[in-house]
Amino acid sequence: MRNQQAPAQEALPVGVVIPTLNAMPLLPAHVESMRPWLPLVREIIVVDSHSEDGSADYLREALAAHEVEIHQRPRGLYQAWNFGISRIRSPYVYISTVGDSITADGLRHLVAVAEALEVDIVLSPPAFIDERGQPIEHIDWPIHRLLRELRLHGPARLSRWAAFGLAVISGGQALLGSSASNLYRSECLQQRPFSPDYGTAGDTAWGLQNALQLTFAVTPAKFSTFREHEKAYAASTYAVPELVRRLEELAEQTFATALRDDPSQAAAAEAAAVARLFMVREQIRVHQRRLSAARRSPGLPWFLRPGAWRARWRRNAARRAFERTVDRFFRELDHRPAPAGEFVELPRCEWARSG
Repeated sequence: MRNQQAPAQEALPVGVVIPTLNAMPLLPAHVESMRPWLPLVREIIVVDSHSEDGSADYLREALAAHEVEIHQRPRGLYQAWNFGISRIRSPYVYISTVGDSITADGLRHLVAVAEALEVDIVLSPPAFIDERGQPIEHIDWPIHRLLRELRLHGPARLSRWAAFGLAVISGGQALLGSSASNLYRSECLQQRPFSPDYGTAGDTAWGLQNALQLTFAVTPAKFSTFREHEKAYAASTYAVPELVRRLEELAEQTFATALRDDPSQAAAAEAAAVARLFMVREQIRVHQRRLSAARRSPGLPWFLRPGAWRARWRRNAARRAFERTVDRFFRELDHRPAPAGEFVELPRCEWARSG
């Protein structure tokens, strides 16, 4: 059931999904951080996973003046996200994870970038805070390196191979970073839901699966926070055996399918250094398997065997080659900056340092 919305100050074509699970310790501050932009959005979908601490009741009262639906769903991280997204009717969706925040100017900026560059997803870099709200320094996500390497002074649209390559080199870290810093075209997520088969790395898998099918933009504007805090669920609940290897296999499958469906893309993949990323990573695995076999075999200790030392040296050489390939990827990254003057001035946005 939807509550009736208060008169909007200015409409943004955005619906908001708020997933909750026993979130009361963070909810009051989270609602306060939302208040500046609540009148701007078209709809709010709360998906509560049968919280036992009154989270749903608190939000029902706190958001009573706004267009809101509150649903109860079985527990499941990405299942809750997917359900909420499926209810969105607005062109864009913002996922407001409890504890993380965004400014009203930031939300406006993400919409402006999405519409001006005609993209499906806009990524932005969050600032990191701890449970007490204090800044955390020296956390480096893929988007932070991307912004450093490109030295962007404004938003830019990434080529599909650039977005996919970034997803590949991100490893266990998600191309998407924090969804509470991003904006998505609703139809994209409704047609391509997050997979629950990768534990808490469903957004990482999503980036690998979809980077070649969708369009991405990045902005160096910093207007959101990501909070490091204790989760309401045990990490073991979402543990996935050999997760990194499964993500690597997913990337390889996506790459092979893309070239099979359109062989003409091979040249673009090579130009973006993506093909070499896979080749060198396979070399690392081959030499690591040989080294591991030498360590497990009976007889002399592995460090007394010349073959084991050769495998170790070759593995390390392949790792260095991978890093050189990553450097080449960033040097040749294909992106299109937005035209000067295309976006309104946002004086309250802090621009992420690119150098």
